[in-house]
Amino acid sequence: MGSDWIQWDGQQHEPVLVFAHGAGAGPQSPFMQAISDLLVAQGVGVLRFEFPYWTQVREQARRRPPNPQQVLQACMLEVCEQVQNHPLWLLGKSMGARVAFQVADQAGALGAIGLGFPFHPAAKKDKTRTHELYNERGANLVIQGTADPLGKQDWVKQQRLPDNLQLHWVAQGNHDLVPKKATGVSAEQSWQQVAARVIQFIRQSEQLLAKEVNS
Repeated sequence: MGSDWIQWDGQQHEPVLVFAHGAGAGPQSPFMQAISDLLVAQGVGVLRFEFPYWTQVREQARRRPPNPQQVLQACMLEVCEQVQNHPLWLLGKSMGARVAFQVADQAGALGAIGLGFPFHPAAKKDKTRTHELYNERGANLVIQGTADPLGKQDWVKQQRLPDNLQLHWVAQGNHDLVPKKATGVSAEQSWQQVAARVIQFIRQSEQLLAKEVNS
């Protein structure tokens, strides 16, 4: 099952990031739009899409639960097929990050990047999702708020995580990667830093891949 809404920004750029939304907000959300704009401005293409259940949310103006994981994964894989002759990375917000990490191998992506990974459901730390972070990509990245209720820093540091996973922490950041008001850091400022870290990770990974090819 594919996506009924697709937006490709910076199609002339490469690499391309296929960007999956979270459970409670679609690809048109201020967060998704802001991150996409910031990445495109740095010369990266971004392909946003919506999962099938969100099409119904948008058209019917009524909340619906997300599709089962197998449906979400099949949808993202079908969208990835549109990226031809471009280096491919997968990017996801929360639920979308879960999907990105799980399909990265099958999609042939260079790696997966999660923004606010839901390490466990709210108030259910015993139901860890760390197993979903494992894939065979060369390098993956999760950008997480230290105060994220779905995976606070002190809890995450106690977990066993994949060797190919890098973690970047947003100080006092919530699940939306926005720090507490007392920090004086706005959403826009924080998201600029998040996008900059994504770009840095991708460019560093590109350099490492180039060295491996030339060695």
